[in-house]
Amino acid sequence: MNRFWKWVGLVAVSWLTVSPGGSDSTDVMHLSDEPGNWFRSERTGTSVTIVDPGDRVDFVIGNCCTNTRHTVTLLIKPPESRITMDQDHPQNGQLSVEFDVPGVYLFACKVHPYMTGVVAVRNAHGEIPPVSASALPFLHHLGLDSLSALAVLSVMPTIAPTDEAKAAKWDLRDASAEHRPAVPGIGEIWIDTQFERVPGQTDEHGVPKPGTITVLDAATFRVEREINGLGAGGRWNNPHNMWADFTLSTIYNSNWFGKWINKIDRASGTIRDTITVGEAPTHIITIPTRDSPQRGWLVIPLSAENNMVKVADIGERLRIMDSEPTGENRNHPHGH
Repeated sequence: MNRFWKWVGLVAVSWLTVSPGGSDSTDVMHLSDEPGNWFRSERTGTSVTIVDPGDRVDFVIGNCCTNTRHTVTLLIKPPESRITMDQDHPQNGQLSVEFDVPGVYLFACKVHPYMTGVVAVRNAHGEIPPVSASALPFLHHLGLDSLSALAVLSVMPTIAPTDEAKAAKWDLRDASAEHRPAVPGIGEIWIDTQFERVPGQTDEHGVPKPGTITVLDAATFRVEREINGLGAGGRWNNPHNMWADFTLSTIYNSNWFGKWINKIDRASGTIRDTITVGEAPTHIITIPTRDSPQRGWLVIPLSAENNMVKVADIGERLRIMDSEPTGENRNHPHGH
């Protein structure tokens, strides 16, 4: 049997035996920074929970589990359901949903769209109804009118809370799958390996946070070294994008599940400085305009806000110089 199906079966058994988590809500799902377990149920410890019609689930953003803002957005629901859940702006705090009809409900974060969680609602027979093509139109392309809830879970790579589930659902390869280009490259290749665990790498509250930077030799395509966030003072979380200064001696790294960018010495890998810029910073670039007083400043979108922040690297320190809205309404910029 596929290892993921074994895991799903174990979770399904636990659904039938777990008692309600509190007098008010049946379960609490914490939005987290943990890869594959971004909506973490207090009852199951995974991104999937099961309830009955009329039960309430609370979604908590912040506190124990995440360093930035998110949304709780309902993407898929049974056609008969009248529930809505969405927010114009990412936030911290608690949001609650009382479920009305049996079926599968899929939630996501609009800022980090692979963050997903599932609430499955039982019918009177204690079963989870199949997912219909009306709820999930992709099934029409498969020539199906519906698909079982377990089958839908089996093809959702974002629901992978354990190493066993990741091995079954993610395209993880070993050294035997390596391919090196015939023409050697020049210099180094820096890659944000965002989901990698590092022992002892935590935030300021001692909560483990993932992410490393892997550096390849472009000539041989072999891993030279790996850089982690142990020297970032707890301000390193899902490193997402990098940019180099004009001399290629400094690398600037953003933390998509945090509030910070890091200044890294390229030669040694040492983190020289870290600055708080705002919620969920993403893709960094420098201003290239010749003769501009802002030449070389960094521009960072804040994907859980509505601003572009400008940062200058002055000596050994990073300093915020300006912050500009990115237009009307709430547009949550990610790139440039």
